[in-house]
Amino acid sequence: MTETLSYPAELTVRAEGVTIAFPDFPEVTAWGVDEGEALSKGAEVLRSALWDALNDGMILPVPSEPGERPVVSVVI
Repeated sequence: MTETLSYPAELTVRAEGVTIAFPDFPEVTAWGVDEGEALSKGAEVLRSALWDALNDGMILPVPSEPGERPVVSVVI
């Protein structure tokens, strides 16, 4: 069975690239040279973190309200 999960992300643009973080998963961050790459890499690390949490029997947090933030969706 597959499920799509969506969580808001925060992007921080700097001269050297873009950092993506997930408020609902403070330990999950990634970096890319531009917004597209940061979102793509962010989806990869979010998917991995969700998979690990589920395999460890953890209950996933309810996604926070995105507001103006981008939302990253992954299939697990």
